[in-house]
Amino acid sequence: MSTQSYLLALDGSKESHAAATVAWKLTQAQNAKLVALSVVDSQAIWDLLGFGTPGFIGSGPYLAAYEVIQNALRSVSETLLTSFESRSENHDIKTECLITEGDLLRQIFEQSKQHNLVIVGRRNIHASMAILDQHSFIRTSLSKRLAGICPCPLLIVPSDKAWTKARLVFTNESFSTDALGRFLTFTDPLELEREVFCVGPEENIDKLVQKVKNLVPDSVKVLCFDAAEDDEPFASAVDVTANTLLVITTMQSIEGRETCAGTRIHEFLTSIPHVPVLVLPPGAATECSQVEKVVKVKASPLKVS
Repeated sequence: MSTQSYLLALDGSKESHAAATVAWKLTQAQNAKLVALSVVDSQAIWDLLGFGTPGFIGSGPYLAAYEVIQNALRSVSETLLTSFESRSENHDIKTECLITEGDLLRQIFEQSKQHNLVIVGRRNIHASMAILDQHSFIRTSLSKRLAGICPCPLLIVPSDKAWTKARLVFTNESFSTDALGRFLTFTDPLELEREVFCVGPEENIDKLVQKVKNLVPDSVKVLCFDAAEDDEPFASAVDVTANTLLVITTMQSIEGRETCAGTRIHEFLTSIPHVPVLVLPPGAATECSQVEKVVKVKASPLKVS
């Protein structure tokens, strides 16, 4: 793709509105294309009605109820996207709006394959409420589940609080010039204070720090958290406030996607509920010469995995 394309997953929540606000700002800064997606979650309707096997009255009334709920949700999606499109025009942004039907997670995943970035809001409902309401749990855990499978960078937005900083965190094992290039090209037009944190312990951490310093502009701070100085270097590196965009490199294990420190991605996101996070998918390292081209040229494209 020559033009950046961002996918915004919308629902009617205030967190989704916050994600839309961020999406508008990013679209303008990156001169990108913005596509808003609303999913009629037909799988959730089947789960709600819960009629696997006909009981006293057969499946007829349930099928009728399914059609009523399905039509109502489609009407909600149409209203939601109409409102979004109107507000986008107020920001002088042209958008494409899309309604799909099916399992919520699968629909977003399939659509994400066509885009450079996925943006979602993040709800924060207390765990006890989630246990009482299975369907609320499904909705609130969407960003966490998507973080484990999204094929392109995933931006998780808990609020519309303005960002003043951006911090990339990686280990020697998860480092790639591709991830560094993604971080630099994504944040460059946003005019943020930028930091790159190399996390130890690794034998060659000093060499990695020097390598990164040679690749990034002088305005980017390059720091190291080593276990020799800190018992929990990764925890220290990701200890940021809500005005900092935290960019996390990930790795793929047999148990699923993990952070660069080996923590399951959904567990990590649970530990930082109020911080905006850009989750980078696992990717192979590229040659240093390629990333040098990226960091020296302002606003280079954010590459698709």
